[in-house]
Amino acid sequence: MKFPILCFDRDQTVDVNPDPELEPVPLSWVQFFAHETDLHVWATGNQQLQIEAAIPTSYEAREILIDNGHNIRFMPGGGNKYREDRLKILDRLYEEMNVDAEFMVVDDARLAGFCNRNDGWDWCNSEEFVQSIDSMDIPEPDEELVSGEPYYDTEKHGTYNKMLDEIDSMVKSN
Repeated sequence: MKFPILCFDRDQTVDVNPDPELEPVPLSWVQFFAHETDLHVWATGNQQLQIEAAIPTSYEAREILIDNGHNIRFMPGGGNKYREDRLKILDRLYEEMNVDAEFMVVDDARLAGFCNRNDGWDWCNSEEFVQSIDSMDIPEPDEELVSGEPYYDTEKHGTYNKMLDEIDSMVKSN
């Protein structure tokens, strides 16, 4: 069985800063996937989404790898040119966890080239994601379970800390 992982950009992707030409992913969906399902959800574009949806970033993934003795030569920086590095860190993390990961990257930046070169990766823009949600093998979002408002407090951040602790344990055991 594949282990589904969702990776979201923020700007021009999620409705807190949408692309005027494309249907955005509601923030409430990102929050639902992260806090009401067993899916692993990551902010891989603008890191502000970490605060708004209370989800981890590739920085936390990199720290888990380094803390477990893995040599990571690149640092996930800002801007589009570093997007692939952020995804490579997540790829390495799940490889070290020894799980059959299936990544869905939702981003306005065209990352199809990266995804086509790497097994287990798919990319789509926000509108393609929203329109195909019914055909995906993930829970259908229930917007009544989450606020849809940015989580500026730290209450929900405990959920992703629990996920990171589980990931760390899995990396340590392999």
